[in-house]
Amino acid sequence: MPVSQTRHADCSVIIPVFNRSNILPKCIRSVMAAAGDHVTVEIIVVDDKSDDDERLTNQRTCQSFNCHFVPMMVNVGCGEARNAGLSLANGKYVKFTDSDDELLPMSLYEEITYLESSPADLLVSGYIRQHSNNSKTTYPPKKYTNNNPIDALLNAFGAPISSVLYRKSILNGVKWQSRIKHPDDWLFLIEVLKKEPILHLRNRPVFIWIDHNQPRVSSSTSAVQYARNRYEILLEIWLFAEERGGINARQVQWICDYHYKDIYVAYRQDRELYNTILSRIKSLDRNYKPSRKAAGGLGSYLLTRVIGIQHFVVMREIIIEGIKKIRK
Repeated sequence: MPVSQTRHADCSVIIPVFNRSNILPKCIRSVMAAAGDHVTVEIIVVDDKSDDDERLTNQRTCQSFNCHFVPMMVNVGCGEARNAGLSLANGKYVKFTDSDDELLPMSLYEEITYLESSPADLLVSGYIRQHSNNSKTTYPPKKYTNNNPIDALLNAFGAPISSVLYRKSILNGVKWQSRIKHPDDWLFLIEVLKKEPILHLRNRPVFIWIDHNQPRVSSSTSAVQYARNRYEILLEIWLFAEERGGINARQVQWICDYHYKDIYVAYRQDRELYNTILSRIKSLDRNYKPSRKAAGGLGSYLLTRVIGIQHFVVMREIIIEGIKKIRK
């Protein structure tokens, strides 16, 4: 596979890394195998201020594979590291991958071949998850329709980072947001979808998501922080919808259901967020009642409709605390 450091690469593959010098070579080899002999890639490794020894090893690894090595002077997080790599990318196509992911052989060649013969701006493929017991599960991409991007956003259309191949042109003006660490991939895809691209899905898997003992961003994000992040993302979607002329009653129900899913953890751990979510729901639909799915069961669904969500949340938490005390 030709690895390029020129301005004529078919594809730029951007890999942020923090330490992990032991697994970076395997990731780079997988990128090379994914490209095969007919695709030229530039591999851009952005070292997010690794420890000194790890940083030096990562630099030597990049030299041995003829990759770009971009050292960050301070630790900025995955999002800003990806932005740094994107600012240097010269390929016609762009793929982001993480150092603990492995692209499948010839997958990048197949993705590029697909986009070369289609009008799509980005291609979302499936992936394989390798569990800690070495068993594997294959996941197809989530459903998407180009006819209604707002519906797609509110249905949590997203994809693992390594599942997506972008035409570089569709990423003009799009950046990873460092203020949200998880789900940062959903937020980035939202920013792309706001440009109303042509998006195609492909069921073939293109990488292996490996469960391991080293932490991922998601595992280090608490439930309440995830709730805060999702609140911010839903506001982003709402603003986009407003720019397009507003949203319908069905979409309002979806937004409120999303907010309602986070209301319990907010009540327990962040009362300010809890009050913000309640106010947001009331501003969207003063008569909102959660769907059966959002309520979490028939009993909860019926009770929330009778006594209202605010009273139900309080009652539910009192009951849960009472059960805990009895069990002690």
